[in-house]
Amino acid sequence: MAAGMGCGAVGFAASVRGVWARMYTDDEGVGRLAAAALPILGLCELGNCPQTVGCGVVRGTARPAAAANVNLGAFYLVGMPVAVGLGFGLGVGFRGLWLGLLAAQVCCAGMMLYVVGTTNWEYQAVRAQLLTCGARSGERAETPATDENDSQPLICDTEE
Repeated sequence: MAAGMGCGAVGFAASVRGVWARMYTDDEGVGRLAAAALPILGLCELGNCPQTVGCGVVRGTARPAAAANVNLGAFYLVGMPVAVGLGFGLGVGFRGLWLGLLAAQVCCAGMMLYVVGTTNWEYQAVRAQLLTCGARSGERAETPATDENDSQPLICDTEE
């Protein structure tokens, strides 16, 4: 579904590239810049859709630090240097800045899909029971091995 929405965004951005800026200004320079950026922006949505879904899954498993680290790494360690390098270093200009965003989106989507794909779902199910005290009715879930992301407090009172 995310890929379908991303493809729809690419199609929309490509179809309005010649008219989008004219809705806001008559400046031809702005129109040329918008026409150059909109196809790249549409491609960014191909990465943004799965990246956003993956980020929601990772945060939903009570690992917000992992999601934040992927986003920070992709946008600041990949996207920013690519944008600055293309935009200013190699003289690509305005398009180079947008290509840096595209590089960040692709990197972020790939890393997020990797994190979701390598998630141990049995471990996460037991962890979710422990975090929400879902195994209270007589049987206690066996505590999984801890990692650096297990420092969240329990939602319920563990004293009975």
